[in-house]
This record gives sequence, C-alpha cells and structure tokens, in this order.
Amino acid sequence: MATALDFIDALRQHPQFHETVLRHLLTAGLLRLPEQVKQLGKDFLEHREEFPELRNQFIKHRKEFLEYARMTDERLVALESSQEELRQGQKELRTDMDSLKATVVQIGGTVSRLDGANYENQAADYAPRRLRTVLGLSQPIAIATPRERTALHAIADQAAVSGVISDDEADDLLLTDIAFAATGPGGAKIQVIAEASITAQARDCDRAVIRAGIMGRATGTPTIPVVISAEAPDELVQARQHEVTFFNIPNND
Repeated sequence: MATALDFIDALRQHPQFHETVLRHLLTAGLLRLPEQVKQLGKDFLEHREEFPELRNQFIKHRKEFLEYARMTDERLVALESSQEELRQGQKELRTDMDSLKATVVQIGGTVSRLDGANYENQAADYAPRRLRTVLGLSQPIAIATPRERTALHAIADQAAVSGVISDDEADDLLLTDIAFAATGPGGAKIQVIAEASITAQARDCDRAVIRAGIMGRATGTPTIPVVISAEAPDELVQARQHEVTFFNIPNND
C-alpha cells in the first residue's frame, strides 16, 4: 500500500508533475498567490523609490505648517495687544469725554451766572420805571442792587442785633437781588423786594415772598414781593400772581 512518503518520493523523482499535482490540490486563488506576491514585490519596489520624495514633501509641508502656525500665534498675540490698546484707548477717550462734558457744564454754568448777573444789573436799571407804571409808586430809592448793597447790609445787621429777625433770616435777606424804597399813592412809605431771573420760576416767587416778609419785619415797613423776568410762564403767573407782582423787563443781551 502506497503512503504519503511514497507519493512525495515520486514527485521528487519526477518534478515535471509538480504543477499538475498542484493544480489538482490547490484552488485557483492559491495558484495565483505566487504571482500576486511577485507583483506586490514589484509594487513595493516602485513605491519604495517614491517614498523619499513623499517624505521630503511631508517634511517641507510640515515646516510650512509650523511656520504658518508660528505666524498665526504672533498675529493672535498682536491682535490681543491691539485689542487691549483699543480698550485702553476707549477708556481714555471716555475719560476725556467725561472731562470735556464736565468742562462744558462748568462753562455753561459760568456763562449762565454771567448772563444772570448781567440781567440783574439790567433789571435794577429798569425797575424804577416799573415801580411807577405797574405799582404806581414814586420817588424810588435803591436799597440794594447788584452794584451797591450797603444799605441792605445795614438794615439786616441792625434788625438781627435788635432781635427783630434771626441771623439766618438776615443772611437770607442779604441774598436779595434788588430792593427799593418808594412812596405810595397816598404818600406812605413802601418797600419792594425783587428777585430777578431771565425766566421766572417758582423758586423766584418763593424767595421774593420770604424775603419781603423778612424785610417788612426788619424795617416795620410794608414790603411788596416782586419777580422781574424777561419771560414768565403763563401758568406760573396764574398760580402766583396773588402773592407776587410780575415785572417784565426784556433781556437786551
């Protein structure tokens, strides 16, 4: 009985039968395997020749990428620095704007005070005529104007010393814009306390009424509260005309 060893010895003695035996023993895929291995070897050699070039390209692009990344980082740092400078600049600009606004407000206040002072002088100049035409008074004598206030100081000091008015009331009386003494239609002595403002406001009425009351007690002479203005709102006049007399004196500035 023949064995596998006998079969192998027979193949060794007759190698021309190897391919025929293999065709019977192996599948079609396995039969093509040597050729495929051979082709893979060829492909490997071909791509092996291409590998250095591919490696060089990879190294080149890697260097380009690293350089681009470095430049991007630098730009980001520069952008952050620029943004910080911008924020600082905006902060400084806001500070400058606030300072400018404060300066404008201060200048506006100064201009307003100057306008008010100029108008007070003008009102004092025109007031004697209004005493005659509006109140029917004559022989006006200035007790206090923006330019001269000696007589009013003397009245306030004497009244405070005698206790007729308090020191606080004397201080308030000295803030009066304009004061006159005049003669009434029946020959009686009458005083006028006036607050002057380009545009009349309720606070002008309040001050005139309070200071006229203080002046009346300080001198024992009837005192009329007056508000002098270039413009007096109708609603204010309607609401306060029973307490104060309104003089209209145009602002010539």
